[in-house]
Amino acid sequence: MNIQDIYESWEQDSVFERDKLSEESIKIPQLHSKYMKILSQERMKSKAITHQYKQLYKIKHEYYRGDLDMETLQAYGWEPFNLKVLRQDLDMYIDQDDDIIDARQKMEIQKEKITLVEGIIQQINTRGFQIKNVIDWEKFKAGL
Repeated sequence: MNIQDIYESWEQDSVFERDKLSEESIKIPQLHSKYMKILSQERMKSKAITHQYKQLYKIKHEYYRGDLDMETLQAYGWEPFNLKVLRQDLDMYIDQDDDIIDARQKMEIQKEKITLVEGIIQQINTRGFQIKNVIDWEKFKAGL
């Protein structure tokens, strides 16, 4: 599920009808379940992406140190790295590598999705209070 799908889903689910507050109250557990499932799936994806990043970082570290064998280089379609990189400069080369940049971007997007879903769940958790406030306001307007 991409972040836009989550936004669109929440845009529909976040609206509640003032005329059907009891039905909206009953939907709270269903919404909570829906978004907890999404959160769980996105956290699992995050762990997989982080694991892939760590593997890639290790391989890139070996690549820039010149320690990768030809078989591994061919498997990734890389040419041998012929520069001698000083230990203190190694992180700079790795940090500027396109594959590493792409992998970090995937991790950041995944973190943003998790943050979004956690925020949605917080809103769902307070939905009962919001419904109660609407009921109390309607009572006040009616003079009760």
